[in-house]
Amino acid sequence: MQLIRFNELVRKVQNYTNVNLSGYLENNILPDVTQTIYSQAMLTCISNYVVYDECIKNAVYPDCLMGYSLGLTNALYCSGSITLRDLSDLTYSVARCIGNSVKECAFFDMGTIIGLDMEDVKKLITENNCSQYVFIASENSEYFIVISGLREYVEIILDKAISAGALKAKALKTNFAFHTHMIDKYIDDFYCTVENVNYSDTRVPIMSIYTQKLICKADELREELRKNIVSCMKWRKTVECIENTSTAEFWDMSPDCSNKKSTVLKSNSVFNTLKSLENYKTDMEEII
Repeated sequence: MQLIRFNELVRKVQNYTNVNLSGYLENNILPDVTQTIYSQAMLTCISNYVVYDECIKNAVYPDCLMGYSLGLTNALYCSGSITLRDLSDLTYSVARCIGNSVKECAFFDMGTIIGLDMEDVKKLITENNCSQYVFIASENSEYFIVISGLREYVEIILDKAISAGALKAKALKTNFAFHTHMIDKYIDDFYCTVENVNYSDTRVPIMSIYTQKLICKADELREELRKNIVSCMKWRKTVECIENTSTAEFWDMSPDCSNKKSTVLKSNSVFNTLKSLENYKTDMEEII
């Protein structure tokens, strides 16, 4: 049933954009970089929604939703604030922004560093004269930091991190410096799309990863989206905020059942995935 639902949504989205998502699933080839980036992102969005839908069908009802980076748009769709077409339009606008930066040879990237804390990474950036080119994009947990900036300098910091004792340092190959103001000149298209979407108040509140406040009003959601693409995420602080309430059970909407587990901090917090559902079927594995 999950695969049937996934294919239904893929067909709907293809009618909005004329991008061959089904063809991309088969051979990973599309005419240009914008369509390729859009397809990768939109297929992820659809997969996440199918997981969310499966949870609801199994009576797993969230108290609030959190969206990591572009996952915020997924959260808005799951919460009923925006339509599937809105989700597609927002995702396509981000893809166009990235595509335009690639055409202008703006070589951006992001990277993850595991095993060093925030101050360690900031020190590496300063000591290697990269402060104008590399920025902290997110503190996922105490020893899980995401950096973003110009690719050449991101690679320098990743190499230096390994030398400084990091357990792992990996480039994300995003082609964009999300969560920094280095991309300001490329994101007018995204801001325009954000303003043109008609938001509804959410059925389920969204936890802001910038203010750690629950938001559900249309104007608040629009502002959260505007803030999201260039601001440093406070993921660790947001998870801590939730763990300090009576809520200590998290559900990951990723079909690969692997994302974000390492950001849950307290030993008594429960981290669930699609495989945690009693009636889990393996359909989803066919579309990963």
